[in-house]
Amino acid sequence: MKVLHVITGLGVGGAELQLRSILQQTRHNSEVVTLYNPGPVADMIRADGGRVRDMGMTRNTQLSALLRLRRLIRDGRYDVVHAHLYRSQVYGRAAAWLAGTPVVLSTEHSIGETHLERRRMTLSVRALYLGTEMLSDMTVAVSGTVRERLEKWGLRRKRVTVIPNGWTCSGWRSTRPRGSGSGPSSGSATTSTSSACSGGSTPTSSSTWSSRRLRRCSATRSSS
Repeated sequence: MKVLHVITGLGVGGAELQLRSILQQTRHNSEVVTLYNPGPVADMIRADGGRVRDMGMTRNTQLSALLRLRRLIRDGRYDVVHAHLYRSQVYGRAAAWLAGTPVVLSTEHSIGETHLERRRMTLSVRALYLGTEMLSDMTVAVSGTVRERLEKWGLRRKRVTVIPNGWTCSGWRSTRPRGSGSGPSSGSATTSTSSACSGGSTPTSSSTWSSRRLRRCSATRSSS
């Protein structure tokens, strides 16, 4: 399955680092495109062996970027487009729909009572969000609280699924000597090999959902 992740930028932040975690764990052929500001996390993803491209947007209302993104998605023949963060949700969902992508997903990482990613929830912000949400198949909420807020904002419950943030424990080790913190040790000060966990998102549930949705779309198209 070929997946394109669309994200506003890749500066160091929770959603950006979670996307990197998804890419490190995914079984699928995945690529990333930013609207602007690739940032340090883009360098991390490239160092991991991933591909990151940048649309180079210079302002928020750059409709030419929507057409360029549609062309990139269409030419890439992606099975799934997965948008993260508000601006990329607005552009990414619309571009993927225009390109005829079989499955369009969005993850809502952060929504407050009155703000969305430090953006006040004005009528225009809400209209853009809800309007482009209709062009996607499902919105993933990272917690039950996020889902409740999305529903209060106007999203239908059946179009929101909860996939909580997870933890990955591979690749991390404590460097604390054995016996430290419990008084003098008669043994050697060998470095402990116990794992320490780091926060992130686990992609298994969203990948399974995407695969099932893609099979349904393919079956529908074959029978038509």
